[in-house]
Amino acid sequence: MRCNYCRIGRYQPTTVPYYSRFAQRIMVIPHVPAQKCDVCGHVSHDADFILRMQYMLDELTAVTVDPANITPPAAPNQNDDWYTSRRSS
Repeated sequence: MRCNYCRIGRYQPTTVPYYSRFAQRIMVIPHVPAQKCDVCGHVSHDADFILRMQYMLDELTAVTVDPANITPPAAPNQNDDWYTSRRSS
């Protein structure tokens, strides 16, 4: 596959460290599957790895919500000018 950055080189499979900020700290994961351009050195991380990392980080930072504290949204007021009705007046 051709490099998306320089458009000359070709990506070669390799492993590289992955750096990311998480909770005011820097997270480093070694030996992450990636593709590296043989001409310019541009690195493209594996899409499956990125999706799994995003899922794990979302799970770590998820806020638990008590369903008992959720209130349904109020119904729109039919007397407002912006409210459109299917009924003819």
